[in-house]
Amino acid sequence: MLSLVTVKATGGDYATAMYNIDADPVLRHVALVAENGAIETAGMRNHGSIPTNRSQPDLKDVSIRVFRNPGAAGMVYGLNNAEESYVKLQNVSIMTSYGDTNYGIYNSGNSVINIVDSRINVIYGQIAYGIRTAGRPSIVDHVEIKVTGASSVTGIDSISQDMVIRNLYLDVSGEENVTGISTTARQEWYDSVVKVSTGIDPVTTIGIFNVVGNLTLNRFDIQVNRGSAEGINNLDS
Repeated sequence: MLSLVTVKATGGDYATAMYNIDADPVLRHVALVAENGAIETAGMRNHGSIPTNRSQPDLKDVSIRVFRNPGAAGMVYGLNNAEESYVKLQNVSIMTSYGDTNYGIYNSGNSVINIVDSRINVIYGQIAYGIRTAGRPSIVDHVEIKVTGASSVTGIDSISQDMVIRNLYLDVSGEENVTGISTTARQEWYDSVVKVSTGIDPVTTIGIFNVVGNLTLNRFDIQVNRGSAEGINNLDS
């Protein structure tokens, strides 16, 4: 277990505050800081090899801060979860800034996140995501996400699997192609607010983009301001 610890990584090609391979660390009252990796900058990277040997970090009362200098290239991740990773987050604050592509949380392979009572703030980047997941079904409950960016901005991109969303507050703004939530799977979401905005009128702004999915919304407030505004866009759904 790590408790009352600060970990900081700066510079080099890959600046990563914590890298877990087939490991199950427990973090309590920990700060992870990463700055200015030339290729990639990440607060935490997780990699599990096989289903019976996952990487399963457990984070509670944790702060993750990932920074790049404005105008600098490179990828930015608050959390980068690959293959067989299962990550639990409670009262976790994630803030990432700048880079070519900026992710609060990125899931690939069979990765899963269970995030509750937490905050994600993604500050700029040519392409910016609050959460992008191509992993297995994940849970987002009582989470506040704010994303600002430039050419392509998405609050949550759920590519291939179901995601449980409850009590989400999502605020997304940008200059081109601004989307609150993009989904391609069967979803049933509850008690949430999605705000999407731009300061440039020709830009396409979409609250929820539902592609070949089966979407059920319960007690949802979707607000889309300016641009070519679309509250919900259903494509082959």
